[in-house]
Amino acid sequence: MIPPDAPAIELPTARGQRSAQKDRQRLHAQLGACRRLSVRWPAGIGMETSTTNAEVEELIWLKVRPGTTVVDARFKYRVLEGSMRQIRLLADARLRLLPSTSPQSPVASVTTIAGDPQRIELELSRPVSDQVEVDLSFLLTGASGVGNLQFPRLESRAARATRRCLAVSVDPSLESREFPGEDSRPMAIGDFMSAWGTSDTRPQAAYHIPRGEAMWGLGTQPSEPRTRVEQTLTVSLGPGSSLVEY
Repeated sequence: MIPPDAPAIELPTARGQRSAQKDRQRLHAQLGACRRLSVRWPAGIGMETSTTNAEVEELIWLKVRPGTTVVDARFKYRVLEGSMRQIRLLADARLRLLPSTSPQSPVASVTTIAGDPQRIELELSRPVSDQVEVDLSFLLTGASGVGNLQFPRLESRAARATRRCLAVSVDPSLESREFPGEDSRPMAIGDFMSAWGTSDTRPQAAYHIPRGEAMWGLGTQPSEPRTRVEQTLTVSLGPGSSLVEY
């Protein structure tokens, strides 16, 4: 039985037909072939969750190195009405969430639902009625750091985006060229850093990007070797002999 004040229930992995009674108290779905069935009822569900009104600032930092490409993301949420206990993200199927090493992380648990895009649900350690900042890091699988790269989709759901920015850093051992689409606008690096906050490094470029499939790409290749040589020539002349040292 579903409580009458419950929000809409999603079954993203169900492959068959879905139907609900008119009173919304029963839901039937054909799940298809599966080895395990998990049912999860997040804390705080009901009127508290259904009336949440929030906005988010999405800051994404693409870091390309030889052999690996990492996407750091910082989501700054501001709750305008109600309270928030769960955060939902849409992510490119190539992104693999890395474990957090920060003891200050507000995230208590993570659930990933496979798909393209995949869905990531973050359960917060406490209900938030004001502001919360969530830092996440993803490994971009299938990317060696050399070649052509299309920006992977990563965005929040159920919250209005007030600003959405992309920064890019490329290792000095690589030559790179950015291919921003018509939907991407250049952004001052200083403005991005003001929004991001404290960091030991600065990106090489920054852009305003839209939600969805942003038309932004990057091409990289190994840099040409740079060498330096110091030359010394010594000539010694003597009776019946000459010596040249190079």
